[in-house]
Amino acid sequence: MVNNIQAVLLAAGSSRSSQTNTTKLAHKLCGQEMVLYPLSLMQELTIPTTVVVGHQKDLVEELINNKFNNGISCVYQEEQHGTGHAVSCAKDSLTSELILVMNADTPLVTKEIIEKLIISHREHAATISFVVAHNADPSGYSYGRLVQTNEDMSIITSHDFAGDYHEHCLIDAGIYLVCRDFLLSSLPKIAMCSLSGEVHLSDLVALASTTNASIAVTHAPFDRIRSIDTLQDLWAAEHIKRSDLIRDLMSSGVRFTQPQTAHIDLGVTIGQDSVIGAGVHLMGATSIGKGCTIREYTTLENAITGDNVTILPHCLISNTHIPSHHMVGPFAQINETEETIIMPQKNTTTESLSFIGTTKTNNTSHHQNTP
Repeated sequence: MVNNIQAVLLAAGSSRSSQTNTTKLAHKLCGQEMVLYPLSLMQELTIPTTVVVGHQKDLVEELINNKFNNGISCVYQEEQHGTGHAVSCAKDSLTSELILVMNADTPLVTKEIIEKLIISHREHAATISFVVAHNADPSGYSYGRLVQTNEDMSIITSHDFAGDYHEHCLIDAGIYLVCRDFLLSSLPKIAMCSLSGEVHLSDLVALASTTNASIAVTHAPFDRIRSIDTLQDLWAAEHIKRSDLIRDLMSSGVRFTQPQTAHIDLGVTIGQDSVIGAGVHLMGATSIGKGCTIREYTTLENAITGDNVTILPHCLISNTHIPSHHMVGPFAQINETEETIIMPQKNTTTESLSFIGTTKTNNTSHHQNTP
């Protein structure tokens, strides 16, 4: 279904609204940097992707290169003059029949949304297709709005929109599927916005409308296409993503006693019949076996447990393998970065990890931790 499609991911913006020194695209959401979410989606769909980088390009390119081996290239937008200008920077690399364009700050977009967009585009033999979502809230100031009459269709940017938010309640998600020939011929025709000094790719919709080209609109839930402009946006998106992760784990037989207080990173796995207590943080590549109990306010980072492990409250465990049928804690701190030795206390039904030591050259010291 994704044959003859290329993607352009727009990742050059300066992230001024986030009020941080680091580009928002490098901020982590459930343990993974934001820019890697849409790229992982493109990899899943096997769509070759060109990333337009600009602000803090070296950092963004490093994140990409550390995660992906192939299928992704980068082009540089030296000066940022809007989404239309960004796509123009990538035009020499566009060779496929269809070009998918999306923003890099939309980490919650799903495979189903992109597949629905592609199917709709082909069913309507469209020149341009794009994704919209329902949002009548005027506080969604950063989104363009779809304005449609009997004859014309256009997307009015937030700078220019002065209409009724309830009447024009469909916002532009910034996800477009465009025929390459139309895209390349239309980009030079887009005028620069007098207020922002930017060239807006969304103006392609009005150009297609005036030439009676076929346009297809795909609807998606707002929470799935929301962009991340501020740290408050990132906080809201992480709540959504974390809820997705916990819901999937619950469907696989994992119990959370207070799921609203748990922190789960993207790479975490938990076995069936395990119980996760209140305030537990499971981070990095943590993997928990079957039938385990992780009690309240414990943090595991890049930790692995066997089956039927119990970790009592207020433990900090990282880079450590806990064998099956063991108990740890409470108030244990274990880090295997210096070859931690975990010694079971004997004469107990369940082996309790009560001694923790660090090996050194020709010398081993043991620090008692009473469970």
